[in-house]
Amino acid sequence: MKKPRKQTIKVVYAITIICFLILLLATPVQAVEQTGAWYFDNLTPEDRLNIRKAIDYAIPRDQIIEEVLHGLGVKIASPIEANDGAYDPSITARDYNTTKALELMTVVFGYEYDEGSIDETAEPYFSMDLIIPLGDEMLIQWASLISSSLTSIGIDVRIRWLNWNIIIPRIFAAPVGVGFEWEHGGFDGFVTGWAGSPESDVSQWFRKENWPPYGNNIGYINNSEVDEILDRVLNSPALIDQLSAFKEFQVWFKDNLPYFLVLQPIELWVRDPELNGVSYGFDYPNYGNWTHDTDDVVTIQSPGNFINMNPFIARSYSDKLALKGIYDTLLQRFPDDPNTYYGNLAEDWITSEDRLKWTFSIRKGI
Repeated sequence: MKKPRKQTIKVVYAITIICFLILLLATPVQAVEQTGAWYFDNLTPEDRLNIRKAIDYAIPRDQIIEEVLHGLGVKIASPIEANDGAYDPSITARDYNTTKALELMTVVFGYEYDEGSIDETAEPYFSMDLIIPLGDEMLIQWASLISSSLTSIGIDVRIRWLNWNIIIPRIFAAPVGVGFEWEHGGFDGFVTGWAGSPESDVSQWFRKENWPPYGNNIGYINNSEVDEILDRVLNSPALIDQLSAFKEFQVWFKDNLPYFLVLQPIELWVRDPELNGVSYGFDYPNYGNWTHDTDDVVTIQSPGNFINMNPFIARSYSDKLALKGIYDTLLQRFPDDPNTYYGNLAEDWITSEDRLKWTFSIRKGI
């Protein structure tokens, strides 16, 4: 056995993924020009906004960060990553406050919810179906904390644990115009996340033209003010004008709450300083560009225990931190053309005429 070399390690924090809760409108969106979640025929736009603010106050972000992520998380109030140049740190997330949330719900519905009462005040204000993707043990803990907190302010949460093969056609591939009732293929809420990009492009999540099945505006946001702001973000030639438009957008997001941002996890990396070919920035870690000699060892420091190293059944966030540095994919998408693929582990591939059989030729040395 070779004697290990003495090494100096460098700790690198990379904030990579924004986790958020999407709550939908309760009627088909073509008839609605409101922004954000929870449309009720008998409520005013101000009432609906108060409901969204109440939900925002009831999300236990600090508890999730401390108990689930062991402190490796950041509260944010913007869909732009906290380490992005367009991020505005002056726009802060609401603090957890169920008292304030209950006050807002009482104003909207005319009575104070009392879970322990035996009269009508014990009835929840409304029910919601909240979809949680299977495959991540941490989301089980998140869902439990969020569900318990929303229940305490009078919202009956019915958690629906679904595999992605069910989630995708129900949410991302739904034809425009389908109602949101659960029985008709819709949903009320969905916990998911996305990784930001260096271009800070959030238009895919907020422009009307990007409703499913054509884009990722899965909240069916339809707001001319937002479209105008994002037009300036995308089309302004001067960076200062783009940043100004981004600030307007972030203020609008905080004021209107189309989605509910939960937090932004921090991934903690420890690496051998002699590892070759690594340039550290705050973008998503790109393992494909890492090269190393036989003596180099890369260590991933995880906020939790590794449970399973089988990539087909691994579910925990901690497992995935390790697995994405060990395994790679057959193909990759071009970043500027996500519908076009190029070979990664696969050198080339052919498809049978009935498209049921795919044959991949793996690169030499794999």
